[in-house]
Amino acid sequence: MYANGTTTEADVELAAVRFVCELFARNRHLSEGAAIREAPGEVLDAIRERGVPAQGRPLDEVVLEMERDVIGYGYNADHARFLGFVPGPTTALSWLGDVIAAGYNRHAGSFANYPAGCVAEEGVLSWFCERAGLPAGASGGLFVSGGSMANLTALAAARDAVLGEGDWERGVAYVSEQTHSSATKGLHVIGVPRDHVRVVPCDDAFRMDVAALERAVAADEAAGLRPIVAVATAGTTNTGSVDPLREVARVCRAHGLWMHVDGAFGASVLLTRHRGMLDGVELAVFDNV
Repeated sequence: MYANGTTTEADVELAAVRFVCELFARNRHLSEGAAIREAPGEVLDAIRERGVPAQGRPLDEVVLEMERDVIGYGYNADHARFLGFVPGPTTALSWLGDVIAAGYNRHAGSFANYPAGCVAEEGVLSWFCERAGLPAGASGGLFVSGGSMANLTALAAARDAVLGEGDWERGVAYVSEQTHSSATKGLHVIGVPRDHVRVVPCDDAFRMDVAALERAVAADEAAGLRPIVAVATAGTTNTGSVDPLREVARVCRAHGLWMHVDGAFGASVLLTRHRGMLDGVELAVFDNV
């Protein structure tokens, strides 16, 4: 991106730090300017015409273009009045964490590769399990890139816990009308047929109708299918509603299902004085095998 021989690695590092520090210094997360800026067609055309690989240019010029023409348009999710969807704003501390992780780029695929990092991860996971009220020993797991990958990972674990590899075609999963789309996509990825994903209706508070869930499970059992997982939500994306977790858990335990709770939006309430809003989340365990 920059002309060969005109910029050192130290120059790049300083430019990156300066770029982000200036963003924070301007308090871009406050109500400054528009929350949404449409990109003019000529700006997009200019980016397309850069080509890959682009011609080398001075670093300052590249950084200026990045800020003005690439980052400068679209949805500013950091804006105080941007209410379009739920990704959180950036903070100086979150940026520092990303800088450290990217700068060192430790491979954390195994304990041998990164023992201290794995121990730290296990400690934080154990703390989260304790806050959620999960049974003693429920400290395993890993951090993933976000809610979509978390749903996929948990649903794969549910499938493998309940079904043998030769029995996947019998598996049935249950979501509500308010369940995030990543759950149904994840079910498709792990091999649950689309016509084996039941969409359970919600009540007037946009919570999963537990009676309807139980009827659907019973009907599938009678048809010779194998219910494997019910996806409850702790804070839906559309309304922030919390499914009746304790009642969903009752149905799951009665019929041998895995209960998965998608807490990408609302599980952080466990760290506040309002943790009672997630009563029953501690029942999201599978003990029927």
